[in-house]
Amino acid sequence: MTGPWFRYYAEALEDPKVQRLPDAMFKTWVNFLCLATRNEGILPPLEDIAFALRLSERDTQKRLDALISSGLIDKDGETLLPHNWNGRQFKSDDSKERVKRYRDRYKKQDGNVTESATRNGDVTLQDTDSDTDTDTDKEVRLTAIMPLTLAVEAWNEMAAEAGLSKVQRLTDPRKRALSQRLTECGGLDGWQSALEKVSKNRFLTGDNKSGWRADFDFLLQQKSFTRLMEGGYDGSNKPANDIQSALADERERLR
Repeated sequence: MTGPWFRYYAEALEDPKVQRLPDAMFKTWVNFLCLATRNEGILPPLEDIAFALRLSERDTQKRLDALISSGLIDKDGETLLPHNWNGRQFKSDDSKERVKRYRDRYKKQDGNVTESATRNGDVTLQDTDSDTDTDTDKEVRLTAIMPLTLAVEAWNEMAAEAGLSKVQRLTDPRKRALSQRLTECGGLDGWQSALEKVSKNRFLTGDNKSGWRADFDFLLQQKSFTRLMEGGYDGSNKPANDIQSALADERERLR
C-alpha cells in the first residue's frame, strides 16, 4: 500500500493525554491525524471531516471540541491542526532524490572518488576507478558505495544537531562494519531509525556522569548496535553499570 503517511511516536504509550482518551475518541484522534496527513498538516472543513468519518457534523464538532480541550488538536484562528504537527511531522529528504543527487555527483567525478558531504564536513571514500572500467563496472561500484555514503551523511546531520562527533573518513574497516549494520537493520530506513534513537537518548548524547558521548564507531559495533535497536538504551534514566558497559565496548573496539 502506498500513499501519504505520518510519524507515530512510541512515547504516545506514556502520554496521559492520549492514554486517557476513551476508545472511540482514540480512534477519532488517529483518523484526524490521517486527515491532516492528506491535507498538508491541517484538518479540512467540518463537513469534509464528518463525511470522511461517516459522522454527523454535530457529532464531529463535539469530538473536535473534546480533542481541543485535551490538547491534542490546536486551533490557530480558523485553522485546526494536530498538536505540534510541524515539529513532529517534519519533512525529510526524499530518498529517491537523495540517491539521484549522489549519482549525479559521482558520475561527474574522474579518478579517485572523493565524496564531499558539503552540509556536514568532508567525508572521503577511498575507491579507485581504472581507465579500463566499463560503465557496468562503475554502476556496480556505485551501487555498493552509495548506501554507505548516504548513511554517513545521515550520521553527520544527526551528529551536528545532537552535539556528537562527525565522520571525516570512511576507512575500509568502517565500510565493512557499516555494510554489516545496514544489512542487519534492513538498509537506510533502518539506519535512520537507529540514528533517531541515538539523537533522542540522553545517555548516548552525553547526559551521564562521565559526559561520555556515543560516536560513529560505537554505533558500528555489532554489540552496541544490536543493543540500541532492541531498546537497550531506551529511557532517560540508565542503570549505573551502563556507562561501564559502554566504555567496555569502546575499549574492546580499540584493541
